[in-house]
Amino acid sequence: MSVPIVFLHRGSASYLTYSLFQARSSNPGSEVILLGDRYNRGVARYFGHHRMSEYFRGAKEFSAVYEHMSSNPSGFELFCFQRWFVLRDFMRARAIPRCIVADSDTMIYSELSSLWNRYRRFDLAMHEWSPAVVFVGSVDGLERFCRYCMELYTREDYQQRLRHRYADFVRTDTPGGNCDMVAFDWYRREYPDRVAETGSIIDGATGDAAINVSHGFEMRNGTRQIEFRDNCPYGRHLELQRLIRFHALHCQGASKSLMPQLYRGAPIPENFVIETAEARWYRRARRAVAAVLPPPLRQQIRRLRTVHGAAS
Repeated sequence: MSVPIVFLHRGSASYLTYSLFQARSSNPGSEVILLGDRYNRGVARYFGHHRMSEYFRGAKEFSAVYEHMSSNPSGFELFCFQRWFVLRDFMRARAIPRCIVADSDTMIYSELSSLWNRYRRFDLAMHEWSPAVVFVGSVDGLERFCRYCMELYTREDYQQRLRHRYADFVRTDTPGGNCDMVAFDWYRREYPDRVAETGSIIDGATGDAAINVSHGFEMRNGTRQIEFRDNCPYGRHLELQRLIRFHALHCQGASKSLMPQLYRGAPIPENFVIETAEARWYRRARRAVAAVLPPPLRQQIRRLRTVHGAAS
């Protein structure tokens, strides 16, 4: 059974090239889909491409209750939540019963459909708190998580927990705060029968939360020490003292710069472009207009575009 692999991304970051083609190379039987915007529709020549703005109703409803509690930009953290509502509405509209969703900075090396039977009875499967690769068992299962996200910002007890948690970040002057990873972490703890763990070592292989976090593996210069064998990445587990294969590598944050050298897929077509000429012109024109607007107005427009999905 082949399961579609879905990425969600706004903009035309060059690293998206490597995550898309790596997924295609390691999963030839699965459709690779990008839920994106006008700035990355150039990928439609090689991959499924749908504009997120067409599936933004639930995401807009969530924005009405969201309370920003993070040192990260509000638009960024809001979208990290909204993407799960977009995915839910996309799956409903397209009658997609199940899928595997990956962060756009994740390199996939295993045929993930072959792992599906391990997680088929769960709503979701992921590595601890990280949504780098999430097995979505059903639309109803994803709906339950989206409903939980709404409750986090509408139920008084959850709101107090979030505020107390963020207050600790502010008090200690620590970067970060509340985000969708917190929602996933709390959700899997409250409903362990709904969420499976993909970070266990099974048949000598495991998932990955982030390449810049040890999780018991040897590190070098702040990232996981990786060794490739037959185009598959391995890391040395410090306790087991043996190499373990990774199904995927999440190149979080500054680690995105490693994606070109971690690429082990088929040659990328020379004519592949993420951003079309029309989208490039639109982006430049929008920047030119924004440059003459007062900063408060620019921020207000950016906020409105995020809330309504207009960026796509």
